[in-house]
Amino acid sequence: GGYGGGLVIAEGKPEDVRHHPTSHTGGALREYESTLGLGLQVVREKSAAWVTPPKVVPPNAIQIVNAKEHNLKSLSVDIPRGQFNVVTGVSGSGKSTLAFDILFNEGQRRYLESLNAYARSIVQPAGRPEVDAVYGIPPTVAIEQRLSRGGRKSTVGTTTEVWHFLRLLYVKLGTQHCIHDGTAVQPQTPDSIAAQLLKTFRGQHIGLMAPLVLNRKGVYTELADWARPRNYTHLRVDGDFLPTTNFPRIDRFKEHTVELPVLSLDVNPGSEARLREGLMTALEHGKGVVHVLVGIDGLKAAMDAGEPTAHIGKVMVFSTKRACPVCSTSYAELDPRLFSYNSKHGWCPDCVGTGVKLTRDQRAVFDDSVRADDTGGREQTFAEPEVEDLHDVACPTCQGTRLNATARAVRFANVGITDLARLSVTDIRKWVQALQVAGEMSQRETDIARDLVPEIQSRLEFLEEVGLGYLTLDRGAPTLSGGEAQCIRLAAQLGSNLQGVCYILDEPTIGLHARDNHILLNALHTLSSKGNTLVVVEHDEDTIRRADHIIDIGPSAGKRGGRLVAQGSVADISDAAESVTGRYLLHAMRHPLQARRAVGAFDAAAVALPIADLPYVAPTAKSKAAAKKKAAAEPEAIAVAEPLQWLVVTGATMHNLQSVTTHVPLKRLVAVTGVSGSGKSTLARDVLLANVQTAVIQRSTKAGRESWAAGQHAPWLGCTDVAGFAAIDRVLEVDQTPIGKTPRSCPATYIGFWDTIRKLFAETLEARARGYGPARFSFNTGDGRCPSCEGQGLRTIAMSFMPDVKVKCETCHGARFNPETLAVTWRGKSIGDVLQMEVDEAVDFFAVMPVIAYPLQLLKDVGLGYLTIGQPSPTLSGGEAQRIKLVTELAKVRDDITKRGQKAPHTLYVLDEPTVGLHMADVEKLIRVLHRLVDGGHSVVVIEHDLDVIAEADWVIDLGPDGGNGGGRIVAAAPPETVVQLGTATGVALKAVLAR
Repeated sequence: GGYGGGLVIAEGKPEDVRHHPTSHTGGALREYESTLGLGLQVVREKSAAWVTPPKVVPPNAIQIVNAKEHNLKSLSVDIPRGQFNVVTGVSGSGKSTLAFDILFNEGQRRYLESLNAYARSIVQPAGRPEVDAVYGIPPTVAIEQRLSRGGRKSTVGTTTEVWHFLRLLYVKLGTQHCIHDGTAVQPQTPDSIAAQLLKTFRGQHIGLMAPLVLNRKGVYTELADWARPRNYTHLRVDGDFLPTTNFPRIDRFKEHTVELPVLSLDVNPGSEARLREGLMTALEHGKGVVHVLVGIDGLKAAMDAGEPTAHIGKVMVFSTKRACPVCSTSYAELDPRLFSYNSKHGWCPDCVGTGVKLTRDQRAVFDDSVRADDTGGREQTFAEPEVEDLHDVACPTCQGTRLNATARAVRFANVGITDLARLSVTDIRKWVQALQVAGEMSQRETDIARDLVPEIQSRLEFLEEVGLGYLTLDRGAPTLSGGEAQCIRLAAQLGSNLQGVCYILDEPTIGLHARDNHILLNALHTLSSKGNTLVVVEHDEDTIRRADHIIDIGPSAGKRGGRLVAQGSVADISDAAESVTGRYLLHAMRHPLQARRAVGAFDAAAVALPIADLPYVAPTAKSKAAAKKKAAAEPEAIAVAEPLQWLVVTGATMHNLQSVTTHVPLKRLVAVTGVSGSGKSTLARDVLLANVQTAVIQRSTKAGRESWAAGQHAPWLGCTDVAGFAAIDRVLEVDQTPIGKTPRSCPATYIGFWDTIRKLFAETLEARARGYGPARFSFNTGDGRCPSCEGQGLRTIAMSFMPDVKVKCETCHGARFNPETLAVTWRGKSIGDVLQMEVDEAVDFFAVMPVIAYPLQLLKDVGLGYLTIGQPSPTLSGGEAQRIKLVTELAKVRDDITKRGQKAPHTLYVLDEPTVGLHMADVEKLIRVLHRLVDGGHSVVVIEHDLDVIAEADWVIDLGPDGGNGGGRIVAAAPPETVVQLGTATGVALKAVLAR
């Protein structure tokens, strides 16, 4: 033992240790066996009978046994480790439940359980999932599907974490330059500071203070205890002088600046000795820094009266370590917060880190230090609130760099950090590489940068690999396309070079063009080759075909899903009779599903007249009836005979669009395509949608038409002109934002037919006899809801050191209402029964009520028949939420027809990647709904990467040829077959799809 130990002298099975000659444990085992003699075998046999045989876990596999979370039905599956695994299945089948609620949560929970109770109370580990056992699980990292781009202060640099490493690099290796003359700062002597004070403040009364704490959180009672016996009566905390005796407790969660008042005196030649002595004391306690408080008339009177003193006087900083040799301006030590535009220490004081020009009211939203609440001064790290009327005009103070003058004046290798942020990812990688190759860093700088540079390089290299080398680090997150945003989030995780980790990714190909898809898949394969396990929830056919192992969940969705239908290779999935995925892999969708609508060459005469020249004729009852009769008699003939009209956008220059002019055929299915970052969303949403919406809204009123005729209309946004919008009656957008975050939101309330159901129950004889109105049947307010769960159907139980647990309410058993309300029935069902009814059942149940049955039928048509109409919105998958939004917009058209009593208004639908989260089977259902819209006389513009949707389009507008500055041009505008002939990136990918 002790110094004579520390060596491994034997290892292996007990028999191996027993036979080792020098092992003391081996000797004890030999003695034990000889003592027991023949009885040893009996003991072994009895012991073996009581020991449970160890679970046989397949080598290099994660084994999940009997998972019952959500809709999973005792699902057991083995996931090979170190391979690229894809979990697929129809939308709502239970894929995300398996990957995230079981695999990720269990991996995270096991890690967090190793932490102490205090840490667990802060982190809140996930609850134990409903699963019998999970074996062989490595540490898990989740990269979930997030559809938001990011806040105003989020950039490419911050999202990928490259900016954080650059901040550290500049703190450690940067050189502060003077903000006045650009001279590099250098040390100065105490005599030099004394001379400056005697010259600058001659004849003034000043105070010398030693900075003890600068902008740090804490209570600092120990400083008062330290100062009191040294005859210091006060400390200056955040500008207020507080007594060291009975020092008050300050907010530990706020940043504080604590200064030690050393001396106050009148500056004149007679006080020079006192000044020098006090200066030396202040520099000693302030570690080379002294704060000089000037303009302190009235300070003593305020202190004697017990009044606040923070507004009295101005502080000037002098340092022996960092001062300008020309103007003697002193600077504080560099701090990482100085280069953060989320911190008041680093952001530009005028734009508060947004980089754009702000009004005073807008500034108050972002700058918490000007608010009149107790959270002022805290570093902002959470999402900022939205600000209205915020224009992208660069801040004149910082020229859009977001940082203050002091931060901008720090240089490393003669380059400022804001200059670096304006370079592209490719240029920054070359710059970092040149620093090392050219030997521009000293040995000390090389040692400091050794750990930082690889982190920066790995993330930049990943961004280049996935084709985003053109992005600049200061590019704002809200300006990114969906594909760009998805890739830079992946870069933050995948560029970290972890090994032996289980990465769980939720549809990483969202927003990616087929060309970019292959690049990302190559990067993922490289990641798995480093010894990492990849579990990817995905619907994309290319991703499924390139997987090492496929797990298909199904066969259907909701209650009819949750089973392991098939697993293995593509051939194994295709051979499974129940696998919907296998069916589509074997027999892919053939195009077109219906005859393509003709789109001829653009004709300028086919552009609808401007509003000023367009006579507004209200339809008469006779004309409406005639049109309806003609449409019913020969819809096909009308579709052909009706002249084609065009919507024209001229000179679009927003973001990377390069003076684009595009022609969009109306009453057709139009797909806007192109590689990631080519300008699709900018053209379709920010230019076309925004301008047409503004024009249509103004045209909808008589006053608006008259003002437009007089030339009074808002300027075109991002383009020089828009024409042809006079043929459009309304504009609707279906985007990718979630539909609700609280359990009170559900399909019935979101789509809007829940109010009708409430009125239906209120009109029953039982309800009228009891005096119940529609409000009685609301689970949000009123007397009808369950008092225990307040209408949520669930109760949340707070657990100490454990995550909150949600359990079904024991009073109403999930019905949400009290017994008196549930006693009222319609056709034998209570209001609680209706909430828990599946859409498929509800369609038949409400068949006699078209107002309710129509949106329910739409839900069924888009493949959501398995949902309950009261299913809480937070439990919906991304694909389910997207289709509910589409159904909501479709239902609005029906409502409008009902209210106005005339044909449906010609609507322009703009959909942003509606196939997100959809299985191939669900995509086919979506396509049929889109065709139904166009056949009904509407115009549909779809921003899409899904090749099946593009192949069904009547007209394709293809942008490119690349992303960023290399894109922003229209490379093709034609039917899909012509796009294939043109050989664009979209055409190349589309060729195989049309050849089926």
